[in-house]
Amino acid sequence: MDAELRHIRAFLAIVREGTFTRAAAVLGMSQPTLTVQIRQLEVALGVRLFDRNNRRVTLTSAGRDLVAPLERLIFDVEAIAARTQDLA
Repeated sequence: MDAELRHIRAFLAIVREGTFTRAAAVLGMSQPTLTVQIRQLEVALGVRLFDRNNRRVTLTSAGRDLVAPLERLIFDVEAIAARTQDLA
């Protein structure tokens, strides 16, 4: 899988914010850039994560199944980074 942490953070931002536009603003990027990142994540995972239509975005069943594991992954990565800084 070639997904990067930025792709996972982008996915989780959309889940939290409910729209690509608000998530892009929170992440400090343009909405088209965020859309590209989500498409790249979907390709890397081999599943569609969101159903999109007329300004409405909903998680697919695959997307719903990935929320909790990806949240744990980000939490663990951030915990490792914090521990590493403490050791330095």
